[in-house]
Amino acid sequence: METPRSYPAGSAAAQYHASIALNAAAHPSTLTPVPMSTPQQQQQQQQQQHRQQKYVPVVVPSFLRALILFTMSIAVFCIGIHWIFISKLLPPSDDELLSWVRKDRYYGALLPLLMPSIVVFVFLNWLGMKYFRHN
Repeated sequence: METPRSYPAGSAAAQYHASIALNAAAHPSTLTPVPMSTPQQQQQQQQQQHRQQKYVPVVVPSFLRALILFTMSIAVFCIGIHWIFISKLLPPSDDELLSWVRKDRYYGALLPLLMPSIVVFVFLNWLGMKYFRHN
């Protein structure tokens, strides 16, 4: 057990310890230890709190996100197919963007040529994660 320290009268430390002593004298119940609850009691408390909460499953936003993702992927696919194949078959246009897409050779070949390397790197990423988890 620690021996009580003496602090200079009027110092902040002396005032702090005096306030603790006054608080302890005024409220002796605050110093009584609270019994620890058993794991079964904790589980019952958690179940009771869970029952009191209103659980509403969130279905609409995830469905909406999936619909948006699906729509965007279809749009990107259609634009890519038009860019790579269809625009080369169309007659020349007065629009600068359409004529640039029609004359383009780099970006039209970029995506099809990237697919094999993307597949290889995705596979290597998956394989590395398998080695990491099971090693």
